[in-house]
Amino acid sequence: MLWNDTGKQTAALLGRYPSGGLRYNNRKPRELYRQNAAAQKNSRIPLLIAANVEAGGNGAMTGGTKIGEGIACAATGDTRSAYEMGLYGCREAAAVGCNWTFAPVVDIDRNWRNCVIPTRCFGSNPDTVLEMALAYMKGANEAGVACCMKHFPGDGCDDRDQHIVTTVNDCTCEEWDASYGKVYQGMIGAGVPSIMVGHIQQPAYSRKLRPGIRDEEIMPATVAPELLQGLLREKLGFNGLIITDATHMVGLTGKMRRSEFLPIAVQSGCDMILYYRDHDEDLRFMWEGLESGQLTQERLDEAVLRVLAFKAMLRLHEKQRTNALMPAEEGLSVIGCPEHRAAAARIIDRSITLVKNSRAQLPITPQAHKRAILYSVSSVSLAARVLGKADKAREYLAQELEKQGVPTHFVEELNDRETVVRRVQIVPLEVIVRNIAAGSLSKRLGLPEGTKLKSTVIEYCYKDDELGDPMVNEYHIMAMGWVSKPVLDQIAAYALKINRLLSDYLKQSEIELIDFKLEFGITSDGTLVLADEISPDTCRFWDSKTHEKLDKDRFRRDLGGVEDAYQEILKRLMGE
Repeated sequence: MLWNDTGKQTAALLGRYPSGGLRYNNRKPRELYRQNAAAQKNSRIPLLIAANVEAGGNGAMTGGTKIGEGIACAATGDTRSAYEMGLYGCREAAAVGCNWTFAPVVDIDRNWRNCVIPTRCFGSNPDTVLEMALAYMKGANEAGVACCMKHFPGDGCDDRDQHIVTTVNDCTCEEWDASYGKVYQGMIGAGVPSIMVGHIQQPAYSRKLRPGIRDEEIMPATVAPELLQGLLREKLGFNGLIITDATHMVGLTGKMRRSEFLPIAVQSGCDMILYYRDHDEDLRFMWEGLESGQLTQERLDEAVLRVLAFKAMLRLHEKQRTNALMPAEEGLSVIGCPEHRAAAARIIDRSITLVKNSRAQLPITPQAHKRAILYSVSSVSLAARVLGKADKAREYLAQELEKQGVPTHFVEELNDRETVVRRVQIVPLEVIVRNIAAGSLSKRLGLPEGTKLKSTVIEYCYKDDELGDPMVNEYHIMAMGWVSKPVLDQIAAYALKINRLLSDYLKQSEIELIDFKLEFGITSDGTLVLADEISPDTCRFWDSKTHEKLDKDRFRRDLGGVEDAYQEILKRLMGE
């Protein structure tokens, strides 16, 4: 996984850890193009570069065209919708150098309570799912991008989430054959070249293919050879590439330690592992698996051969010889082009479905309906609303900060989704302001949580995901030249002013400000400004009387009631 890496970082990473492929953090198209070009340039064997083009180009880069979720395409009743999603989405992905799409989603929505795939898949009818998936693959193939259908042995039965627990496909063998099996068989027959395995159990087939297996021995498909080799390879005849789903999901980590499941996944039938945790550690786990016999050399060689064969199918070796692994940079113009956006608008318009009209109230007309209320349903989170986006508190705080001599990037709130801000160059420092001991400060200094500090503490962290945002001091900052001494002094002065204003403002609502994080930026004219959101995600808020936590700690510490806490903040501050 690449996280906004520069060309030098990418080259250094691949020089030390040669990789079969990569996924990346979505960024602006030109930035991704250059990152992917650097990756291919610094790889002896061409890379597979993947993106989640499940709904369109938006899964491959910032600003890509969202053609429509799987369920929207299915709702049009026209396979051309899924074809265009595959064609246009993968055209945009290919423009930044992608050659592999982790799609289509061929899961089946058999349980309306399922929280993972209801909108991502093509619905509850296996025939519809297969027709739409075949159309998507046709479009992706025409765009020159290989498909990877997911998530074998099939999501959509359980109402839980494999990201946080091992889930179960509870179909009988007969039910599975008539539903998921039918879809997989159809896709395999049509030549789908790769499959992503979900961290999902299929007990019926595990018992059938491995007689005598005990309940506690039934594993998610990722580490279940009876499902990968017995069901997928032998019964369904799949001869392509098998890749795991993300290996940090609890659906897998809850069953085995990483040191165990990495070699066992490959031995069970997976050819590629999605995502590393620590390069050196993961490589050591594989070596140890070989030495212990958990993984055989024969199986490892087969996995490597399948990866190379997959790349040969895409003719990456030929493209490498002719310097054609990356398309021309001018091709980025296809991203978000009028043709793609017109298709997206057409599909969404045709996907609108009348579910119920038992009172014959539709269509709505001025003659029949003298009074109407329009409810706007949006995905703006509670955290974004509370002291953040789209509320009066944010505008109020920005105005008050300006009055106190603290310039901000805030310009204007256009609506509940759009805000105008000033363009800035972000200072690579996270500024932490602490009034009361909590979190990492309590752990580092051995202070009981809730200890009031004799004076406000300001800490700095260098913003770098790969390094884990390490804490730094003034000497580090000066030595590295991130900002000058006068600018750092100004940052500290602004942080204290913001702390005073926020503390006084929250105190009126019986909310205590424990600590918070800030980011600053510098405008084109050299002005230092606050360039950050202030919300329960970046602050610690406690009830000043009961000390009840009203912030993201409720999620971090599994206290429950996250939404209730955010609603309480909103209620106190805005009277809602």
